[in-house]
Amino acid sequence: MAAHIAASLGATRFWSVRNVVPSLGLISSCSASPLSSIHTSSALERSRGWEKKNKVVHPPQLPDEPRRPAEIHHCRRQIKYSKDKMWYLAKLIRGMSIDQALGQLQFNDKKGAKIIKEVLLEAQDMAVKNFNVEYKSNLYIGKQQQCPDYKNNRINNLSERLFSTSYEQSRGAFCSKM
Repeated sequence: MAAHIAASLGATRFWSVRNVVPSLGLISSCSASPLSSIHTSSALERSRGWEKKNKVVHPPQLPDEPRRPAEIHHCRRQIKYSKDKMWYLAKLIRGMSIDQALGQLQFNDKKGAKIIKEVLLEAQDMAVKNFNVEYKSNLYIGKQQQCPDYKNNRINNLSERLFSTSYEQSRGAFCSKM
């Protein structure tokens, strides 16, 4: 009945590649499902400014100025976890040293705690290998930033199931004003 109504309205039936190509014998047993379920459009490339903060070169300091603490920025994108649930965990570890934060996250049984722990370990490893941080336990959690989700080339602020989280780590004395 629905086909009769659609035909009477002048609608034509469209055949997908999945219906036509197997009948021609060109594809044997291939599914037309996407290779990845992660959104990989060019809209996500616009928000890559967080990693660029690692490449900032500050001018030399005078000998009488206090030493500027090093900053290491690291993020993970497309996390499938609620940003609201992640906020509580980020609030829990903000301002702690990395060893204290990893200890707190170890005893938390939430999925987000495991994700944050992995991201912090990646950042700690990156700080030692790429940025010549001498002691890996001399890092402090500075702040966390949540980036909006880009879906269909538009910003989706209402229902963010996939979101990005970014962490800033400082070496040396931590400034409590962050």
